[in-house]
Amino acid sequence: MAPRTVKKRKISKGRLVVLILLLLGIVIGGLGCGLVVASLVTLPEWDPDKLDASQTSYIYDYKGELAYQLHEVENREDIKLSKIPPLIQQAVIATEDDRFYQHIGVNPLAIARAAVANVTSGFGSQGGSTITQQLVKQIYFSKGEKTLQRKIQEAILAIKLERQYTKDEILEMYLNRIYFGEGAWGIKMAAKTYFGKDLEKDRITLGEAAMLAGLIQSPGTYDPYKYPDAAKRRRAIVLSRMVELGYISPTDAHKASEEEFILNKNQVVKSAQRYQYFVDHVIDETDKILTALGTYDNPEDIIYKGGLKIYTTLDQKIQAAAEDVYSQDSYFPPSKKDKIVQSAMVVLDPHTGQIKAIVGGRNYAQKRGFNRATDALRQPGSSIKPITVYAPALVKGYTPATVLDDTLTSYKSAEGTWTPRNYDDTYRGLIRMRTAVQYSINTYAVKLLNQIGVGEGVKFAEQLGITSLVKSGPKNDVNLASMALGGLTKGVTPLEMAGAYTAFANQGIYVKPFAITKIVDRNGKVLFENRVQQRRVMTPQVAYLMTNLLETVVQSGTATSAQLDRPVAGKTGTTDDDSNAWFVGYTPDLLAAVWLGYDNQTESMRGVYGGNYAAKIWRAVMAKAHANIPPHTFTMPEGLTTVTVCAKSGLLPSALCPEKDLVQEIFPADNVPTQTCNVHVQAEICPESGQLATIYCPTKITGVFIKRTEPYSSEKPPLDAKEELPRQSCPLHGPNAGANNGSSPTTDTGNQTGLTVTVCVDPRHRGQIFLANRPGPNQSGGCPSQYVQERVLPTSQVNKLKYCDLPEHKIR
Repeated sequence: MAPRTVKKRKISKGRLVVLILLLLGIVIGGLGCGLVVASLVTLPEWDPDKLDASQTSYIYDYKGELAYQLHEVENREDIKLSKIPPLIQQAVIATEDDRFYQHIGVNPLAIARAAVANVTSGFGSQGGSTITQQLVKQIYFSKGEKTLQRKIQEAILAIKLERQYTKDEILEMYLNRIYFGEGAWGIKMAAKTYFGKDLEKDRITLGEAAMLAGLIQSPGTYDPYKYPDAAKRRRAIVLSRMVELGYISPTDAHKASEEEFILNKNQVVKSAQRYQYFVDHVIDETDKILTALGTYDNPEDIIYKGGLKIYTTLDQKIQAAAEDVYSQDSYFPPSKKDKIVQSAMVVLDPHTGQIKAIVGGRNYAQKRGFNRATDALRQPGSSIKPITVYAPALVKGYTPATVLDDTLTSYKSAEGTWTPRNYDDTYRGLIRMRTAVQYSINTYAVKLLNQIGVGEGVKFAEQLGITSLVKSGPKNDVNLASMALGGLTKGVTPLEMAGAYTAFANQGIYVKPFAITKIVDRNGKVLFENRVQQRRVMTPQVAYLMTNLLETVVQSGTATSAQLDRPVAGKTGTTDDDSNAWFVGYTPDLLAAVWLGYDNQTESMRGVYGGNYAAKIWRAVMAKAHANIPPHTFTMPEGLTTVTVCAKSGLLPSALCPEKDLVQEIFPADNVPTQTCNVHVQAEICPESGQLATIYCPTKITGVFIKRTEPYSSEKPPLDAKEELPRQSCPLHGPNAGANNGSSPTTDTGNQTGLTVTVCVDPRHRGQIFLANRPGPNQSGGCPSQYVQERVLPTSQVNKLKYCDLPEHKIR
């Protein structure tokens, strides 16, 4: 049986097309449903808080002028829609979303147009986003991401946004969040950046409004600073769209398109270029203030994003002067290889405590990094002496005329015996407090603190705002070395050193330094207002005496490099290992502290001390800071008087006090010396031995000498040792002297060969033989006749003799 033939059935072309379309529809529908489901699954969580955009915070100087802007990423300041000129609103709507007030968050017609363009020119070639969608994208999505899934998510969130906010609220949020280029976020900051105008106060022209609206599409492309022609072409497009929508007339558009750009040439300098150390300190202090208030969970977030207005004590002129000096290497000592000698400076108004300038180091490197002016604890050396020794001594009744013996003296300590030494290893003997301060005499400071008590120094330093003292433990500061010479365990910051000196410049009242006067939130609410913290720690009289002593340091002491065209008082400080150098000084108007040293405190600076580089830096900055401030003197309060005293005793002069030792000194009126000098005494000296004359001495000379209460160390005789009264009687004459004991010169030439010479027998030579200085024609001076004798001496001895070295006996 033959196989059955089956006739093939043909499918019509129409049915085939329908079938294919049906299959494509099912596939596309499935893919679309899947895409929608995927979009819903990965839809960002709705968070209304994200709609509240971050705002730029502002730092103002002491005059209330803007000095700095703070923003973490976006430089922004919000403005109400009612304050935004209608021209700007219309220009933006005409350009970005002409059906903004009609759609529900998405515009189907715009989407359709975009879809056609994307098919013909590639996905992403044209957008159909409404203003609402752009706002959603700005808030919830990363930049540069263009996918169909994200477009669906944008549409969903845009519709949700439209259901919860009015059109005006959405437009206000949009204009406050969108980026306009040049670091400007939001329309208010854009107007300031490009035109220097405040939208709430200044008139914006139609051309300016159109230019700003045109920037939104591509701020970099249409930046008028960089591409003015492109910006003008874009402005013309915006104006044309405004004409099409009936917002403006063609005539208005033509006039606006002819406007020349009048751009802002004085934009606030961007972040890391000026005032950084001062700004860092302000940020730190603001953080502490807001944390203490407890109003915000994250104070630092509010500082950078909260639109705060922070009013400070900054003086831009002084800060700029300091930064200028610190930018010049010529003011600083040479550094070691790969290491830089660092420095820090703080400038204050000593009467108010306002910090006028802060420089926390050379070569600012890191935002909110190490600020040496406020954070670096460094040993202050002798700059601590007015705080811990001299001022507390003056409070206890000591005076600038108080005399102590500048000689080597040893003290017992936990480590054993300690002998403080002067920086120049020179010892002056009986000196006043003024001389000790003038030349930064260590031995005097230690003796004085030992008399008043170390505890007084510790207490006084704390009253002057020093907070870093270590008062207990195996290594602490309650000892003579730390308190008198500045060898503190931790050290002290330049800011606290400057603060401590305010009491001397401010008639005895310590004022705590501060940099912030007021903090206001974005709504105008005052969050913080500074209350000056001050306390009296000494009388005006004591403060003036300390200032007067410190003036001597600058006039003729260790800090002559700090002299200005006006009175200056100050104190140098250098640590024993030359690792730290200081100068803290002030005028009647301003006070500043300067520190130098390596960050690694084991590094020593050769030839660097408080009186050279530190004082010169201080002078360079303060000379500029005092420009246009007329010079005037420190005010001397009532209750002080000037009295002539003997410099060797600090008491009223007696008839024996030589004229060279008579000085004028300032005293509290109720603490003027009443006793006469007991240091200068009169005695008879044997000119041959230089010792006290006895009844056996054939020749006696009456002289005036100083009489110490305690002997000095023979290791380093003080400079006034030659003026001291001999302590022994003449050994050359008397029953036990002998015919010739080998120490007495003789005039008997029968038993030796010798030469006759003229010698000076001034008792200050203490028995040593010197040739007398005798004036020749037209000369004066020389050794007085009562001290001149003829002696016969061995030739070998004569050849070794030197001429009298007493200053008073020099030939003039």
